[in-house]
Amino acid sequence: MSANLRIQQVLRDRILGGVLLPGSRLDEHALAAEFEVSRTPVHEAIQRLASEGLVEIRARAGTLVARFDPAVLEEALFVWRALAVALAERACERAGPAELAALHAAVAALAGERTETARFRVLEYDFLDALARIAGVPGVAAQAARSKALLDRYRQLTLADQVWMDETVAGLGDVVRAIESRHSTRAALAMHRHLDQSVPLLAMARRLRPEFFAA
Repeated sequence: MSANLRIQQVLRDRILGGVLLPGSRLDEHALAAEFEVSRTPVHEAIQRLASEGLVEIRARAGTLVARFDPAVLEEALFVWRALAVALAERACERAGPAELAALHAAVAALAGERTETARFRVLEYDFLDALARIAGVPGVAAQAARSKALLDRYRQLTLADQVWMDETVAGLGDVVRAIESRHSTRAALAMHRHLDQSVPLLAMARRLRPEFFAA
């Protein structure tokens, strides 16, 4: 893995995991010293994070971890919900015994990894990849992941780790069982319920943690 991608992944994990809070400043010189590289790969990593909406690059203020924009979160939820529900419905038509076993195994892996949040997030994306492959549209996983990343960051800062991990395991388990029933409407409803449980109310979070939101 190249230096810029490695740095991007580390910073991304820190942002999504709440180690770097909204409004925190990223110093390219300090990061270059930390990672023992020149500023070039650090700058490239930050540019990539900016394209994901995770950091903001300002002319005078420098680079800041992005605060939440309620409108952007609403759009991310809209896109993530549309894609996730469509994948669940389509998987009903295509999942055979081997594919269903893979989905059950993915949920079991999540259930066994509720003590390490970074690893848990990786396994969530593995589940999404598996679902997209079963649905016959593997490229959609990457599109869905971009929206999901913004929601994951928000979710992790507004819900206790154990709460959102428990809800995720329960919700995705319901989705897999609905897919196993071959009932696309049931699968769609299960995915809707999962998303409703996983994403807390924006208004409540904005009221409790206003410093995390853009003015």
